[in-house]
Amino acid sequence: MVRLLLCRHGQTEWNVAHRFQGQTNSNLTPLGEQQAVKLGERLAETHIDAVYSSSLQRALDTAKLIVGKRGFDIIPVDALKEIYLGKLEGLTFEEGERLYPEAMMHFWDLTSNTDEREAVGDVMRRASQAIEEIAQKHPDQTVLIVTHGVVLRSLYIYFKRWDMKDASNQPKPQSTCLCDIRKEAGVWDIKMWNDTEHLNDLVSANTHPFI
Repeated sequence: MVRLLLCRHGQTEWNVAHRFQGQTNSNLTPLGEQQAVKLGERLAETHIDAVYSSSLQRALDTAKLIVGKRGFDIIPVDALKEIYLGKLEGLTFEEGERLYPEAMMHFWDLTSNTDEREAVGDVMRRASQAIEEIAQKHPDQTVLIVTHGVVLRSLYIYFKRWDMKDASNQPKPQSTCLCDIRKEAGVWDIKMWNDTEHLNDLVSANTHPFI
């Protein structure tokens, strides 16, 4: 059995500003750094064999804070990067509504692919392939993986074997949420999803957008 501990990166400056990130980087806020440290404390007694991360800096920084002094080499994976948002990247949500109302009209329909934005189906294909490759490399091991909101939403659909039309019908992944997924006899099983118990004593831990 392979066990994957999936999490989203910590809160970023653009999360607070309600600004679209996509594959453009934004630095972690002090709160985002605290969130990552708290998740590291939660996992301090958990045996971990390997650590992978999206190659975007906010995810790598989160991974470094989670593992702390445990001495892991963090392996960056391009296929675990956030969805590419095209011309919306860097805009605030308000600017997106004003400048590109048609694109925003379909934005939360995660099955659509408009205005040069990457389709969530394509995100799921690249991310799930990366997940399967990681699982093959680490049979009977526990692997920590730091990634992004839309990637997690797409992987939820993949693990559940749902149709992509159900992509919007799930909770939005919170900053440094923890997900525990196991694969046994070729079948993925979600044991825990979007859990933020480690953030209970932090102020405003779960109030900012997930993209």
